[in-house]
Amino acid sequence: NDPSGLRTEAASLLIDRAPHDAVFSVIDFDDSASTVVRREGAGEARLVLGWIDSKGGTDIEAALKEGHKALAAGKKGRSAILFTDGRSDRRGGVDEYVRDDIPIHFVGLWSGVDPDYLQRLAASTNGLYLHASNAADLATMFDRVIGELACEGKALDSKGIIRPNEVKEFPIPVDPSFESLAVTVTWPGSRIAVELIDPAGYS
Repeated sequence: NDPSGLRTEAASLLIDRAPHDAVFSVIDFDDSASTVVRREGAGEARLVLGWIDSKGGTDIEAALKEGHKALAAGKKGRSAILFTDGRSDRRGGVDEYVRDDIPIHFVGLWSGVDPDYLQRLAASTNGLYLHASNAADLATMFDRVIGELACEGKALDSKGIIRPNEVKEFPIPVDPSFESLAVTVTWPGSRIAVELIDPAGYS
């Protein structure tokens, strides 16, 4: 049960934050699982999100098996993210991911999930688990997942409160080995102007 459509909002956020050349497969699951999009770009993946409803059961094992079929064609930089708002009686499906070194990251939506079970599954594949009640909860997790896929490192992760017309400064330590630096601000429903200033004072 996902009355506010958080799963769709979360998936859209993930697609928006992914590298421009990323490919996606979208699996729709309830009492069974089926592939809606297989290894397509961001546009195709985003298009089908609105077609997926939150009705029916929660067969996580079926979703994982279907997802692995889509991931098996890739050679590197593979990762699965599973959004669920319910509990599953069938509790298999991770062995192939462990064998192929593909992490599964689980996002529990609302209060109907079994967080202990999802945490164990995620840990068994070197993945992450996050319980989310809004899209902002997911931003840090997605950045970490995408950064790992791209072999990137994190320079700074900061949270706080900013008021209208307020200016805040955040010094970012940059390792000399970094080839580039990307800065992302997540503030759902609002816009924040970001200015990067290098050590020489140039923006």
